[in-house]
Amino acid sequence: MMTYKMTEELARVLTEDLLDECWHETIVSDFASMKVECKHCHISIYSTKWRHKKFTTPSDQKAVMRKLVDKGLWDEFERWCFAVWLKDTESGLLSEYFSWLFLEEERFCVLAAQFMEERRKESELSFSI
Repeated sequence: MMTYKMTEELARVLTEDLLDECWHETIVSDFASMKVECKHCHISIYSTKWRHKKFTTPSDQKAVMRKLVDKGLWDEFERWCFAVWLKDTESGLLSEYFSWLFLEEERFCVLAAQFMEERRKESELSFSI
């Protein structure tokens, strides 16, 4: 069975492409006062909104799940996960599918990030044709 590990790149995909939030990157905007902020959204690094999600907790999983539903992607995501599960499992017992999908928060979030990456690649291909 495959191991699912959240990486910074996958977390960035979820943050930007699914949650529609800024992946903060630091710049010094004023050297005299040493003002440090995000080069994209300009919030201060001292803001409570600065933290990057790790996408390994139940609350992160819930946020990802809710956003998939809100964006109308849940059915497509669930079918995509089922295909991944069929390739990844030896048992093939349908009763084990939902446990596999929902009981490990990090795996769920990694799957969502991989799903979003695949959708992005498909979208880029359709625009280039």
